[in-house]
Amino acid sequence: MVELQEIFDVSYGSKLDLNKMSSFNPTINFVGRSGKNNGVTASVDLLKIQNLIQQDY
Repeated sequence: MVELQEIFDVSYGSKLDLNKMSSFNPTINFVGRSGKNNGVTASVDLLKIQNLIQQDY
């Protein structure tokens, strides 16, 4: 069996709390720590992040 870290870059989130998200037009699955539904706990709106600087390690 292949381990997740061999397929994905697994890391902790960046403070995206479900209770701070909106769901007026939900299009994105919110993955939490649930043991059910592959961790998907809700659907939320797409975030529009401006002035984002991404750093690759």
